[in-house]
Amino acid sequence: MQRTRRNFLAGVGAGLALAGIPGTWFNGPRFNGPWLKGMGLPAAAEEPRRPWRVEKEIFIPSRGGRGVFPGFVTYIHPKDPVLLHRFGWADASDTYDDFHDSTSRDGGRTWSEPVLRLQSRPVEGGRLRYCENAAFFDAERNRLITIVSKFVYPKDRFDPDVPRKLEIAVRDLAQDVEPEPATADFGLAGGITISFCFPIKTSRGTIVVPAVRPETGEDGKSLHHPRSRQVIHDACMLIGTYGEGGALSWRVGKPLRIDPALSSRGLSESTPVELRDGRLALLARGSNAGMSEVPGRKWLSFSEDGGESWSAPEPLLDGDGRPVESSATGAALFRSIRTGGLTFIGNIAPEGTRADGNWPRSPLVIAEVQESPLRLRRETIAVIDERGPKDTPRTQISNFRYYEERSTGDVIVFATRFGERSEREWRRADYYRYRVSR
Repeated sequence: MQRTRRNFLAGVGAGLALAGIPGTWFNGPRFNGPWLKGMGLPAAAEEPRRPWRVEKEIFIPSRGGRGVFPGFVTYIHPKDPVLLHRFGWADASDTYDDFHDSTSRDGGRTWSEPVLRLQSRPVEGGRLRYCENAAFFDAERNRLITIVSKFVYPKDRFDPDVPRKLEIAVRDLAQDVEPEPATADFGLAGGITISFCFPIKTSRGTIVVPAVRPETGEDGKSLHHPRSRQVIHDACMLIGTYGEGGALSWRVGKPLRIDPALSSRGLSESTPVELRDGRLALLARGSNAGMSEVPGRKWLSFSEDGGESWSAPEPLLDGDGRPVESSATGAALFRSIRTGGLTFIGNIAPEGTRADGNWPRSPLVIAEVQESPLRLRRETIAVIDERGPKDTPRTQISNFRYYEERSTGDVIVFATRFGERSEREWRRADYYRYRVSR
């Protein structure tokens, strides 16, 4: 493993750069306090502010002109620092293969030799490929739930109109038995998929997996936006409920839609979090592709029934009530195990910059989120990483995964900096690990 650690000194807001290196030192409120009764959520009590620190290292170098496409990283033991990391390799845009699993029994210091887990294969009509992966470890039941998106690539070329399916497996880690995964599209026209997916378990005991489904016409075919020409997606939740004997049954909640005048690709890559009042908040990716006059936004919605249905989407705002400009990229919204407060990780356009569809995909930032009303605390934004003077203008720092380290509360982020060396050979990029601490 090649290590190239740097400490970043950060400014506030859009992030200050010092000697061409992005910074991550800032003063933000720190929270700590007793656990709320009945909710299992830590109370947020403001303490003296502390700076962020970021350490960066190359975790897996580019190989054979390919870069790593992240799958997931999660603990797989209720107490011991045992981690499972899944990663694949990028063959083309939205086209991945050769997903491997590697484990660590010492909290990420050392890792086992990767073992091939998922690989594409020829089938009738083209090639079956596995795409996005997600996992949730239910520590209360010692079960690992994995969800994988798969579909056929006609002539091995990505086609956004091909219906997608999910492959779901639930493994009891107390037993040395590999479960047979179940394949499902839930009878939905256009199928269902996951993308940039971070499942959660609610205080109701249900597993909520953010998913995506295309809007379809009467003929069952996917609808395309008249301006972007891209498929219009709805966000929806895959909801898992434990029954007798501990078996999980799944259903799909109502779709969350948005006015096509506000987002030219609908809503996708949503991230849910449970609030202290029992509601779920959902932050979803929107897009202004093909609509340059429309600002780029991330969209916020709320559910009072555990993700079965959602309120009308509204733009994510900052503490001053201003909309946050953002490219069409996924994000993470979660409750810190150390502070009890809400945390955001994602791409935000620098102030004064208008998003253009998927761009910009730099910088990647972390920030605190005010819970009531839910607002991004702009003064706490700190840069995890950003495009440097030696990187290409199309450097992407957006395909990330993360976990929170139990022993420290540090946030460990994995991301490939696609395009860092070459815009044309964008796949030839390294996979980095970041430790974000305070």
